[in-house]
Amino acid sequence: MPAEILRINAQSPSVDVLRYAAERLLHGEVVAIPTDTVYGLAADPFNLSAVEEIYRVKGRPDERALPILVNSLDQAMLLSREVPRNFLRLAEEFWSGALTLVVDASHRLPLKVTANT
Repeated sequence: MPAEILRINAQSPSVDVLRYAAERLLHGEVVAIPTDTVYGLAADPFNLSAVEEIYRVKGRPDERALPILVNSLDQAMLLSREVPRNFLRLAEEFWSGALTLVVDASHRLPLKVTANT
């Protein structure tokens, strides 16, 4: 399937284009998104066919878990298991921003996403 390229103005993104990309995610498709350093592939982590598509497209080994990007501290807490003591302090101090915090995944996430860990 050929890729569809959507042009997005970073300073003033079009609501229609963002809504269109969000609809693609809701329909189980994979979307490439810019991060502060690279482009990443995004999919609904609860949609196993979408997760499988990320592994296929990237040629990623099944033994490597997928990173999960979150949009809020609440979402991070929902998708994490027993966060370390400093997690909340660091997240509140530096998010949103270029700080990556790695935590154990909640049992809510499918095992495919966490590489059965």
